Amino acid sequence: MRNKTLPFYGVIAFGLYSLVVVLYRVFTFNDCPEAARELKEEIHMAREDLAKKGFKFDD
Repeated sequence: MRNKTLPFYGVIAFGLYSLVVVLYRVFTFNDCPEAARELKEEIHMAREDLAKKGFKFDD
């Protein structure tokens, strides 16, 4: 009997381990203000370029 339930417990253990690793990585994700600022600047430049080409934004 014991050998039949071992794979089931292995899958459960792997799932719990995976969940813990994913949650840990999400909560310890580093913020990068420099990259955020650069991305906002690129978005602004792209909007200006598209506006020059006649694209209208709904802000």
